[in-house]
Amino acid sequence: MSFIGSDYHTSEVDTGWNGIRARVFHELIFAARQLGAQPIIARHSSLRLHALYDWMGEEELIDVVQLLESCTRVEIDRGLPLTTATGQVLPPVVFTCFPLLSSFEVLKLPPHLEPHKLKKVLPSDSVFIYTPMNLKPQLSRSPSVAEYEFSWVQGTAGSVEVHLFNPLPLALKVTDICLIAEGVKFQSHPFNRTLPPKSGPCFINILCTPRQPGTFRITGYQMTLFGVVSRCLFAQLPQIKQNVFTVDVAPTLPSLLPYSDLPKSPYRVTRGDNQILNSALLQIYIGERREYSIKLKNTGCVAITKIEATLESEKHNNILGQILTLDLSHLEDSLPLLPESEMDIVIKTVGVMKHSDLPDTSLISPTHSGEVKHTTSSALIQSLIRMTCTGEEGEKMSYYKETFMAIDTVLIPSINIISQEIFNVDMDTCRVAYKVFNEGNMTLNVQSSDSVVSLKPMQSEWAHCSITKCDSTASLEECKQTIRRNSQLDWFSAERQKVGLVSFERLHWSDLELDKVRRRPFSVSGQVTKNSCSRYLVGEPIKFLYKISNISGIEYENVTFKIVVLKEVAASRVEVQENSSFIHIGQSSHLGLNFNSGECLELEHVMMLLYSGQFIVECHCVTNGKPILNIDSGIAIHVT
Repeated sequence: MSFIGSDYHTSEVDTGWNGIRARVFHELIFAARQLGAQPIIARHSSLRLHALYDWMGEEELIDVVQLLESCTRVEIDRGLPLTTATGQVLPPVVFTCFPLLSSFEVLKLPPHLEPHKLKKVLPSDSVFIYTPMNLKPQLSRSPSVAEYEFSWVQGTAGSVEVHLFNPLPLALKVTDICLIAEGVKFQSHPFNRTLPPKSGPCFINILCTPRQPGTFRITGYQMTLFGVVSRCLFAQLPQIKQNVFTVDVAPTLPSLLPYSDLPKSPYRVTRGDNQILNSALLQIYIGERREYSIKLKNTGCVAITKIEATLESEKHNNILGQILTLDLSHLEDSLPLLPESEMDIVIKTVGVMKHSDLPDTSLISPTHSGEVKHTTSSALIQSLIRMTCTGEEGEKMSYYKETFMAIDTVLIPSINIISQEIFNVDMDTCRVAYKVFNEGNMTLNVQSSDSVVSLKPMQSEWAHCSITKCDSTASLEECKQTIRRNSQLDWFSAERQKVGLVSFERLHWSDLELDKVRRRPFSVSGQVTKNSCSRYLVGEPIKFLYKISNISGIEYENVTFKIVVLKEVAASRVEVQENSSFIHIGQSSHLGLNFNSGECLELEHVMMLLYSGQFIVECHCVTNGKPILNIDSGIAIHVT
């Protein structure tokens, strides 16, 4: 009988052999009919169909198919194989030519269900630290080249995709398509499909659910065609290059579903959206202080014992920390998270970003109008919350799942500092004035330690902060830090619906301004000895007396005091030159003095001014070639 079997199937035009084979099949089927042996009729009919379908006409094909289905109907209804009267089970014909399988591909699970393998298992008695910085080496992924080609999860339906062709001129009703596999227990999910005549490829997904962890080996597929159960092994299919497809089955893992009451983000970008289970849209003013709650629900069937969450941004990772941060301080208290239970994590707005740091991004038009209101200078920051979770057997075997939630943040301009000045108040206090500008789209109030100002959109005003001076020996950096610690500008809208903080980042301070924050090392008092009216004639000698005390608490060596004359020009003071504007009578400076702490010096000086006007006479101090700027020693002189 082997010469008429499927091994002899050929499409070559050979009427001799094909005729002999057809005649043999006809005689065998006729004999079986005479005996009433339905299973034998079904066996020979299916073999005839498989071996000679290329040479059959359409009517002959239909006759064979109808005969085959009528012979197998009783066995199929009972769920029994083809069996002779003597009890011998007839092996079914393996239909490998129709439907023709052209491709077989094991599919990965959806990204939020796909298991990942840890390199190293955390010890059971170790402390699990929750951090937005994913730096732990034990949580890094395994290399892409693994022992297994794919990974599925116990209790989660996996899928393979097959491409089927129907070469016959009649429709094929294929039923109970399922996988043939070994290694672990699994549940099949068979389904039915009718393939149109001479059609293909038809894409079909075959599902199955592993019921235990381990190595799952797929060796073929099974189907029922014309009432005949056909078990097709990959080893019998030359078009399939592999005999076995190996899948690593991880133990049952929990599943994490993030969601919030915030509006969904209307922005659509390419970020592998099939990984993103949910999204949220935040609309915040720069500097706004606010907290948003994100809920995490365990939708799996095992408890979550460990969770990590980080904020990431593909384009804006360098500035994301200036905008948002995750508060995970109470995360550990909520674990373990039982199935169908929920917990919260908090997103906080940081509020330290400066307007000039806004990225040059154009907002994408939302899919539905009216939900996003912003100014033309708003910026869109797109980020993701990456969450990993594991639990129970999955944790012991070093598996975890990964979930993403999109967080799109629209940054709206608010209060910005456009300039600043420092004014001396007394020996221990100075005042910093900030010129604040409202770049937002609503009226905002700015509150400082000394005042509250109200700013309409595109309006500016000065806000003041009183600052206690630092030591006279403080460095310029210490002076800058003193300003920052003692300056705070809060902004708020009507009824405090929006509350925020003005950013002081990247403000530039000159050395002269920073020096005003130091306490004066010397106390200087100056007076004119002639009269108290401070009015003098051109060319008249003027005698000045300066009393200088060292109040710094330290000793100064090689100190030089020099008398200079300044003139008010366009709201600023400009030093005038000797001989052209004034003449010193006697020495113009006192050189090389050692000035001990608590010591008091008296310096006399005489000069005459050569033309009329308003002048300021100051005593400047230099120690070891370095000027001490913070000395208030000016005496106003009016010369006529």
